[in-house]
Amino acid sequence: MNSRLGFLNLLFLVAISTACATDNTIEITGPGVEHSGESPPVSIVESRSCFTGAFENYESWLTRLAESSAGFNRSKFEKRISKKQFESAKSELNCQRFLYEVDGVTVVGYSVHPAAQIGPFPVVLYNRGGNGPHARINRASLFNHIFPLADSGYFVIASQYRGSGFRREGLDTGEDEFGGKDVDDVLALIDLIDHSPVADASRIGMFGWSRGAIMSFLAATRTDRLAAIVVGGAPTDILRELEVRPEMERVFEARIPNYSDDKVVSLEERSVLYWAEKLPASTPILILHGQSDSNVTVNSALDLAAELQLQGIPSRLVIYENGTHALLEYKRQVNAEVFNWFEEKLD
Repeated sequence: MNSRLGFLNLLFLVAISTACATDNTIEITGPGVEHSGESPPVSIVESRSCFTGAFENYESWLTRLAESSAGFNRSKFEKRISKKQFESAKSELNCQRFLYEVDGVTVVGYSVHPAAQIGPFPVVLYNRGGNGPHARINRASLFNHIFPLADSGYFVIASQYRGSGFRREGLDTGEDEFGGKDVDDVLALIDLIDHSPVADASRIGMFGWSRGAIMSFLAATRTDRLAAIVVGGAPTDILRELEVRPEMERVFEARIPNYSDDKVVSLEERSVLYWAEKLPASTPILILHGQSDSNVTVNSALDLAAELQLQGIPSRLVIYENGTHALLEYKRQVNAEVFNWFEEKLD
């Protein structure tokens, strides 16, 4: 264990392993709620329900998945996401996929909130992991990461980030910069939150996993609107992580502008340990990490917790024994930690 933790007073837990119509607004209104009519400064290109096309019903969704992947295992998939779960989500959640413009670039976004309840709901701004089209938000990840939060009474909004693989003739969809101008895509969602009648703009949390944690830390240095942050599998010193996963250099070379000119500066700019003092001192941070994470070493979480202690930033660190990068084996425990954190901090 990292020796820097010897002086920490933070709460440190080890989880034991025994256990398509379109228009120019986002359709995120709820029953009994009317929009003020004021337009947000961020331009909305179009919006539609997530439950359209092949995703309109469970059978057509699974048929599409089987057609697109020769190795699709229906029985295994049904254990992960059942027909009952699908129908429950479709009837109980308002899920919108929308296009919005940031600095002339068109980006895909998602918003989800309870359909039958009247808001405003506390907000969770979700930042996905991955790069480019890899690990982008799809129908399955909606169920895994976004729907559970919305089902717990939150207005969840997420950016796919520019350069995610979405293409449409006549639109500039930008390039992924892995923590460059694409951070603007995240911050622009706050403008949409401010103009949503079902979002409580005074209670905003941010949740980022893996690369999404990088986006969360960078965004947090540029806004004072966040009441709480949750990160999981967070790379906090990418230079050090590159020694463990040198293959990631291909990702950085392809996505970070001018990377070859000075890669040290480029990676330090995306590594929170080099500028943690810029984080808002009053915003508490929950850090989740798998002890056996092979994508991002557990030292990233340990050193971040130590640095936050030095900076006087409130935090909580949870390390899951034998946990992997996505912590899917601890899904129930992770959800409980996240829900409890936001319930307490966004109260």
